[in-house]
Amino acid sequence: MLTYVRGSACSAPYDRVFVMRDIFLARQPICDRNLQVLAYELLFRGGDENRADIQNAAQATSQVLLNALVEFGLDNVVGSCPAYVNIPQVFLDFQCLPVDKERIVLEILEDVAPDEGVIALLQHLQCEGYRIALDDFVLSPATEALVPMAEIIKLDVRALGREETVFHVNELREYGVRTLLAEKVETMEEFEWCRDLGFDLFQGYFFCKPRMIRGRTASNNRLVSMQLLARLRDPRVETRELEAIIGRDPVLSYKLLNYINSSAVGVRCKVESIRKAISLLGLEPLRLMATLITLSRFDDKPRAIVNTGIMRAKMCEVLSKAIGRLDADAFYTVGLFSILDTLLDTTMSEALKTLPLSDELKGALLHFEGVHGNLLRCVVAIERGDWSGATSLGLSAEVLNKAWLEAIAASKACDRVLDSARGAAPRQRLQPA
Repeated sequence: MLTYVRGSACSAPYDRVFVMRDIFLARQPICDRNLQVLAYELLFRGGDENRADIQNAAQATSQVLLNALVEFGLDNVVGSCPAYVNIPQVFLDFQCLPVDKERIVLEILEDVAPDEGVIALLQHLQCEGYRIALDDFVLSPATEALVPMAEIIKLDVRALGREETVFHVNELREYGVRTLLAEKVETMEEFEWCRDLGFDLFQGYFFCKPRMIRGRTASNNRLVSMQLLARLRDPRVETRELEAIIGRDPVLSYKLLNYINSSAVGVRCKVESIRKAISLLGLEPLRLMATLITLSRFDDKPRAIVNTGIMRAKMCEVLSKAIGRLDADAFYTVGLFSILDTLLDTTMSEALKTLPLSDELKGALLHFEGVHGNLLRCVVAIERGDWSGATSLGLSAEVLNKAWLEAIAASKACDRVLDSARGAAPRQRLQPA
């Protein structure tokens, strides 16, 4: 999942599509063996195509750091997670390094020459408490000297191929490398192969893709949960009906009341009924919480999948208002249900058969049809860093950025609710093992 933020300066013009002087920043999740997001890599994007197009590595890294640390603040971009930032040769030569040792992992690029000066500097940085990762690492007599300074070594499993990947994992474990990260993992099958091989962290598009299991259908319990979710998101649902829908589900009622009475919400009086909860919190906040708690039932699925749905839903909602639509709830539903096939381990066509959605929304989810489908297509394009895919909305980079930041905030809120609903303590900032 690639997303972006807007900056304030750029050396190349982008007035063909976006406001002049806008720049782009991509982020890609780094997941652990349980597919929980532990960190993000911040990536330079210089235009409206889904590629880095880096002419000057130092300038690219400077712009990434400027926008992440100054323009928006690291918390808004990656939350409490560490951020991996590419460090080119010139940054090492002049020792122009970020000062936040706790939050930023220095990702040494593969073209950095492993000479005596570089090795001595990395040893110094390691002693100073910096966390060092080696990007696109290929073991050789020259690069072998870099291994002792690295906490994390990243292997491009597609570039290496399976035989070379196995060799590298075995050799690097002999060197005592703490953390091995598999890059360019594109499918669930590749993830499982890398996990079984012994990788600790994973990076790629794999967790956003459905895991197709031939001949398997979703369980009735899951279908009922999604039917409930569809009804909860119906903009025509009224207070009494919402109360009845929730009341018919004892587990949802219990979890919802448990959450509302928790310190996370901070209500001053004890809430003992859904009706009282609605009167205190309002219809929309309660509906949102009920939606998130319903999603918490998919606890065998990676949190990143649910977060992807929440972020898409929020972006669809915000951008629909920006283009003058009055049915923001419908756009929210399209974004949220765009992960349906992944949640249910089936095709989107099968997943939609029993859900009370209009043909218009089903067409949007199946084939990106209509205005709802077109907006969803743009949101997915933005998510993957494909700026050209967002141009059909005709919106400025400022508006697109606002939607992205609101989606990040919604994702954080989702985490808090899901942790509470599952009876978990708030998640702490995790470090790779």
